Amino acid sequence: MSGKTTIDGAVSVPTLRYPFSAEAEQVVTLAWLEAARHAVPPTTIHLLLALYSSNNMAQSYLRDQRVEIAHLTPSLNPQHPEPEEVLALVWNTALQLAQADAEPMVTSLHVLAGLLRFHQASLVIRALRRGGHDTSRLRNLLINCLTQQRHRPATAQATPAQAAAVAAQAQSPAPAPA
Repeated sequence: MSGKTTIDGAVSVPTLRYPFSAEAEQVVTLAWLEAARHAVPPTTIHLLLALYSSNNMAQSYLRDQRVEIAHLTPSLNPQHPEPEEVLALVWNTALQLAQADAEPMVTSLHVLAGLLRFHQASLVIRALRRGGHDTSRLRNLLINCLTQQRHRPATAQATPAQAAAVAAQAQSPAPAPA
């Protein structure tokens, strides 16, 4: 991140060093506004809640994977704060994934992939695991989805749900012969 952008003079949203899609910018802004509303520093939970509360590709993916946000809300005021380095890792992961795309732009799916990075101090990882979600599986399916989108012509792009279904099918064992 390089600098901050102020919204309405009160909330500083990070200025990111890489182009963000309109949906990803909206998510970041919503996350920072929610954190400011609670007078706490932004965390990965704020980003995940923003992803889930706005219409974007990551929201579709989360719903398709049956990730519910009800168990995430208590994490807004955690007993153990999240280290600042966790958000830096989220941005770095999102940027690395976006740079591999033909039209490099960070999308909501890249942000979600960054949130699902394996970091034990991440509030998102802890909350999702408490909710019974396999964060490794969620991340691997998402990475497969991003990879499939990257290798398709623009006119044949799969939705996150379609790509996740194909990836899940590819990971399931083949049926036994009858």
